[in-house]
Amino acid sequence: MTACESTDRQNHTRFTPVSDTEFVWDGTVLLGYSDEDRERWMREDVARYGMCPNGFGEIDRRVYSQSDSILSPDRLLIRGRCKQGG
Repeated sequence: MTACESTDRQNHTRFTPVSDTEFVWDGTVLLGYSDEDRERWMREDVARYGMCPNGFGEIDRRVYSQSDSILSPDRLLIRGRCKQGG
């Protein structure tokens, strides 16, 4: 599974900074990957963009369907906000 992870992650996730302190992370809920995998990908994306040195919290988390087809995987949409220093 690890050999495919980088390709799956690149093809099925999006990270969008909304401001200096907020972002949206969107990923397909693929079979073979856990919530922990998706959360790790999101943390790594936050770090890659140089955001949230003090960590972040979730503002909103939603799972939605891309289509009405039972064969279409769900997507996970998370809006996050950086924690203030302290």
